[in-house]
Amino acid sequence: MNLTEEIPKIQKENDVIVKITIPSICTSDIHIIKGKVPRAKEGIILGHEGVGIVTEIGKNIKKIKKNDHVIINCNHFMMNVTIVKKVT
Repeated sequence: MNLTEEIPKIQKENDVIVKITIPSICTSDIHIIKGKVPRAKEGIILGHEGVGIVTEIGKNIKKIKKNDHVIINCNHFMMNVTIVKKVT
């Protein structure tokens, strides 16, 4: 898979698409690298935290707007839930 060719699209009304400007890893990524998270399968993409700029928002998103700078913090490890906070 060539990630540079894949363009994300809003799929659900609660989705937010963020252009990542600074990716980051956290302690859970270190545990995965050391093999201490059995549910993390080979090929998992690490770096589920970062900073970026909102490029698109779903219909249900009210507190974040296009072009907002945001911090992405994964408090729900390895689930399809991402917390996005506006940088003020």
